[in-house]
Amino acid sequence: MHIQEKVNIQPFVTLAVPAVAKFYCEIHSQQDLLEALRWAQAKGERVVVLGGGSNVLPDEFINALVLHIKLLGKEVLQNTDTQAEVQFGAGEVWHELVMWALSNGFYGVENLALIPGTVGAAPIQNIGAYGVELEHCFKSLTAVNRDTLHEKIFTKAECDFGYRDSVFKKIAKDKYIITQVTLVFNKTISAALDYPALLSTVELLWQHSRGPFKPELISPIDVANAVIHLRQSKLPDPQQLPNVGSFFKNPVVANAKVEELKQRWPDIVVFNVDENTKKIPAGWLIDKLGWKGKEVNGVTVHKQQALVLTNPNKLSTACVLATASAIQASVLQHSGIALEIEPQCIA
Repeated sequence: MHIQEKVNIQPFVTLAVPAVAKFYCEIHSQQDLLEALRWAQAKGERVVVLGGGSNVLPDEFINALVLHIKLLGKEVLQNTDTQAEVQFGAGEVWHELVMWALSNGFYGVENLALIPGTVGAAPIQNIGAYGVELEHCFKSLTAVNRDTLHEKIFTKAECDFGYRDSVFKKIAKDKYIITQVTLVFNKTISAALDYPALLSTVELLWQHSRGPFKPELISPIDVANAVIHLRQSKLPDPQQLPNVGSFFKNPVVANAKVEELKQRWPDIVVFNVDENTKKIPAGWLIDKLGWKGKEVNGVTVHKQQALVLTNPNKLSTACVLATASAIQASVLQHSGIALEIEPQCIA
């Protein structure tokens, strides 16, 4: 364990906002973690956890010990004819996990390809894309209590997953540090293609490389390739244009609210959640109100995906949040919907 003082963590944050940690430590082992937590307790310092830095909005000075989780490793716990159970270190890169799973004939996360971040961060917001969420293949996770330093295993039920939500954003927030995540994969081929854009992209790529489309032969690898194609066509690469991906959550509203909005926007896009509610793409609302491609306070609403705010000038979190607030106010005024932001603010 090596604790450093006043470390610039801007390179570790995909939004590229200026940020300095009072103390900083990379965590490569369980021992590193326990020693760092004991050090923080002895010094009376707060602890902030950093993973891939793809879903955070740090202050310019973080008055805390920042623990950068680098816990690696994969272990196949069970492997039958139909399923595989695998435990991953929290510092593993999520997209690399997806591709590793596919290369081993383990399926179920292909719709989540190219989502930035680490494995340990995935359960916190129950990452999801194109009709699939982490909870669909999640079994359990191991986490260390920040105060007692004891390990606890969280089952799926205990994680209390919701849309971009979990217990780690509620009563367990800032109480645990995730060290391992166990997933259960299917070994039988199936494809989740509920999103029309995803199916049409699978067909397009198929025809381009293999000729006439044969939907009965679609594989999980075909789905992953289509997801990667879609994300690369819509979302900017953070290394080229700083961003945190989707900045706002897609609001879930009652059916009555959708009918109300249809009076103003007959072409409104919605997705069924259950018999009483529907999900509205936040990017659609933002685009409809004319924000796509606009620059506000040096922060830009991406020209291809209005759900993404980019920070080409590497301005502060405060500047980014000011732009986000202006968008939220506009959407609330014209639709009555209060948009929530996805990334986590850390100070």
